[in-house]
Amino acid sequence: MDRLEGAGCASGLTSLVELNLSYNLLTSVQPFEGLTQLRVLLLGGNRISALLGLAPLKGLELLDVRFNYVEKLSEVRLLALNATLRNLSLLGNPVAKLPTYRAAVGSTLPALLLLDDKKMPRSPAQRQAPISAHHPATAARDHAFSGSGATAATRSAPPKSAAHHTRYGHAEGHRPSNP
Repeated sequence: MDRLEGAGCASGLTSLVELNLSYNLLTSVQPFEGLTQLRVLLLGGNRISALLGLAPLKGLELLDVRFNYVEKLSEVRLLALNATLRNLSLLGNPVAKLPTYRAAVGSTLPALLLLDDKKMPRSPAQRQAPISAHHPATAARDHAFSGSGATAATRSAPPKSAAHHTRYGHAEGHRPSNP
């Protein structure tokens, strides 16, 4: 099966809210910087070493870049502008082996709820947030890493007035009518 080496074609898909390009040969996340509606980005198992280009994704809630080549904490600091990021996976990257990794990520991303599938200690700001604050579920993401090849799961953004539900959870500020 062919695998993607670049994602330049994704730049025109500005209404996407979910994108799965796991287990390809991607080396950069910069082609995704124009996908400002993106909430879920799955890029595990590629050849990514830099996270430059994700700052414009203000609604990003789940980022999975496990099993790539991210080495430096400075790359994680580039995600500090992603205030809605709740779930991050860098498992299998060299940066995740640093002794100060979890503490550094926690101080850089205080709103983060899950890091590498493990709960983060709640900050004072999180304790004051309403209990309905959104965090994406990991079950669907785990399913995406069950060995699929060059797949691109995509979904367009709903109209602004509609409550947004992804297969990874419910959008910020919206709760299901029947819990």
